[in-house]
Amino acid sequence: MAEVEATGRLEHLRQGEGIIDLVNTYLYVAMLEGMLGLALFLGSLLLALFAMLRATARQIIVERDTVPEQSLMLSAIIISMAFLMGTTSMTGYFLDYYMLMLGFSSALVAPVAPAHSTFQ
Repeated sequence: MAEVEATGRLEHLRQGEGIIDLVNTYLYVAMLEGMLGLALFLGSLLLALFAMLRATARQIIVERDTVPEQSLMLSAIIISMAFLMGTTSMTGYFLDYYMLMLGFSSALVAPVAPAHSTFQ
């Protein structure tokens, strides 16, 4: 329903191929779901990123010689996806990859998280 309303207001942006291509995922989510939807969308991304970075720092401090490559790599992927979402539209399997990265980050953080954490 929200998509029909949003595309109705954006009819002047329709291209020659008959599509309305919004090339910023954050604007797309804000237009279709509102500011609350955007806050939830960004909140999940930022929560996963900060949890990964916190777990990485904890692993480096506890295991002084070990650098957690998986955590650092996944943090870099999440950061690059956040940048990519600002410059591309949400099409194809993009949302699936987004959810997959959030799941991977939760799985990597869970064994490292303290007992009072919400990631267990």
